[in-house]
Amino acid sequence: MFRLILSLAVAALIALPLATSPAAAQGRARCDQDDPAGLTIEFGIQVGKFDRKQQEALWKMELRQHGINARTVKRTRDGCLEVYLQEADGSFNTRYYDEDTLELVQE
Repeated sequence: MFRLILSLAVAALIALPLATSPAAAQGRARCDQDDPAGLTIEFGIQVGKFDRKQQEALWKMELRQHGINARTVKRTRDGCLEVYLQEADGSFNTRYYDEDTLELVQE
């Protein structure tokens, strides 16, 4: 009986984040899903660690290099960059970009 309850509790804990993810709620593509086709090899070196403000400034610079004038940037739980920007007509908009490619995921 205890194993059944434990199994149900574990299943509920696994299913909960999937059902309540921002991507599922907003109906947009997830950024953390890699293309299963092909081979990808990545190497990296990390010295130190950025704090949140430094990381946001770095993302803003990368986005500006791609012509996106972001006011604020934050990373969502599914790996997208949530970008709050001002349009040319003065209106404000939130867009989601893939963190690695900076491709628009949802407008």
